[in-house]
Amino acid sequence: SAAEKKKQAQEEAEEELFVGLDDTPGNDNM
Repeated sequence: SAAEKKKQAQEEAEEELFVGLDDTPGNDNM
């Protein structure tokens, strides 16, 4: 559904944000 796609896209965007903020070695294996 469109709502599911939107939710998934938002979660992926948040993941990229976390990776960008927490850019320390050893923390990119979550």
